[in-house]
Amino acid sequence: MKLKTILLFAFLLLSKSIFPQSALNEIKAFEKERYQALINADIATTTKLISPDLLYTHSNLTFEDKEAYLLALKSGKYKFESFFTDSTQYVFLNKKTVIAAGLVHMQGRYFDTPYKLDGRFTAVYIKRKKQWQLAAWQTTKKVN
Repeated sequence: MKLKTILLFAFLLLSKSIFPQSALNEIKAFEKERYQALINADIATTTKLISPDLLYTHSNLTFEDKEAYLLALKSGKYKFESFFTDSTQYVFLNKKTVIAAGLVHMQGRYFDTPYKLDGRFTAVYIKRKKQWQLAAWQTTKKVN
């Protein structure tokens, strides 16, 4: 059991160097496109960039699948004025699965009430048919 744990830990540490810089650049471009689609309320692009089996957990503990998330975006429940991440670390589990974790900063409106959120996020990205998609998202709000 200890050997399996050590090997898994070593794999996760080494995974950053196993995959080329181009793979990291691909993920960063995907993230930028997704965040911009949210700011632009571009439902078509957002739909393309999220997995059919999306698991999305908001900082207020609301949980949504793809259908509920897209419905909320279409209805205007969530309106993003800014959305960006930083200090992000990436773990490439393989060529088609990446875990990202870092800081998230977003501002906008929730049911027409202005909000600003700073916190941490964890995301899982998968690649299907040459397209990266968000498969899971979890946000934890920073407590002052």
